[in-house]
Amino acid sequence: MNNIKLLTPDIFPQEVFAGITLANKDSFPPHGFSIFPGKILHDDEVENHRHSLADLLNVERKAMIFQKQVHTDGIKLVSFGEPITESDGMLCGEKGTVLNVTVADCCGILIFDPVSKSIAALHSGWKGTSLNIAAKGIAKMQENFGSQPDDLLVWLSPCTGKANYEVEWDVAQHFSNFVSRKSEHKYLLDIREPIKQQLLEAGISESNLRISTDCTIADQRFHSYRRDKELSGRMSAFILIKE
Repeated sequence: MNNIKLLTPDIFPQEVFAGITLANKDSFPPHGFSIFPGKILHDDEVENHRHSLADLLNVERKAMIFQKQVHTDGIKLVSFGEPITESDGMLCGEKGTVLNVTVADCCGILIFDPVSKSIAALHSGWKGTSLNIAAKGIAKMQENFGSQPDDLLVWLSPCTGKANYEVEWDVAQHFSNFVSRKSEHKYLLDIREPIKQQLLEAGISESNLRISTDCTIADQRFHSYRRDKELSGRMSAFILIKE
């Protein structure tokens, strides 16, 4: 019996399966369910977790596409069985192929085009957001699938909330309209707001956009690197078109 708990959005139609895995520490003690190797799990344990998620999604393991995320704006067109490469965004026009973004405070941006039947999954931490990976992902969908921005359905996954996302000026300087000063050298950043603005400026309709308000730092249901450091696992923000 597969006991992986998920959080799923209501923005996508029935033909799409999308969401984010929870930490699942009750079902996978002591460190929880994680789809990426770190200091808490061995590679074979992570691979078992990836197989379990594939089973839950009713796909083959090789349909699960992962990337080596490097905090850039690199976006690649991928297909079934694609090997892991360096990127922070993926596009796909196939049914049954799962795009997995690894998150533990960063925002996963999941996109579905109901016209061209294509999907995208983007990793948007502060670096990716400063590079406007959201708009670049939409441009890539236009280039590869002829997508029209006002057709696209978009979900922003749980990520760091403004009340808990403390940064210094090296980060805050990129988001002057979206930070508030906490102390002389500390600022609080609402990372969802610049991503939202980028999506709207790229042509996404606000009615086609859903933004999770859950904070990964504050909510123990989620993995959080800022909260748990080396003891943090990694969640999958995933999307696929069902076969």
